[in-house]
Amino acid sequence: MANALQLLNENHQNRVLSVIGQVDERLAEAVQRLYGEDVPSPFCRYSPDLPEATREALAIEVSRFRSRMTQALDKLGIVRREPPISARWSFRAAVLHARSDIEELAPRSMRGYGSLSPEAADALTSMVAALTDALDRLSELAAEETRGPNDP
Repeated sequence: MANALQLLNENHQNRVLSVIGQVDERLAEAVQRLYGEDVPSPFCRYSPDLPEATREALAIEVSRFRSRMTQALDKLGIVRREPPISARWSFRAAVLHARSDIEELAPRSMRGYGSLSPEAADALTSMVAALTDALDRLSELAAEETRGPNDP
């Protein structure tokens, strides 16, 4: 069989890798939803309502499907790349987006949903300040070089 460079140009290979990566992310999210939240949240949107045996069978089939995707890439001669995105950077970007979302709860933005009493505006201002401060701390923590539990 011809190698991937002869079958697919670099743009084709990038597209295949991109789609395979997106499918993998969707399946990872779907499997995670089967089991509920790793870190419990009062805002969880999914109820783990499948029997354990069904969840396990689905997780196994997703694993098999991932193997098929890997085999397909290998057959095409497409080399999988090292993860290009830093988990730290991704976390900090998510926190930045969350901060922007929280800022949308400030009185200047909420007035579009109806008038606010001065007390309601003060309560929203306090809430936004407290939550953005907490998000800023999360971002700072993610930026720090962390030490292990036995480090000084």
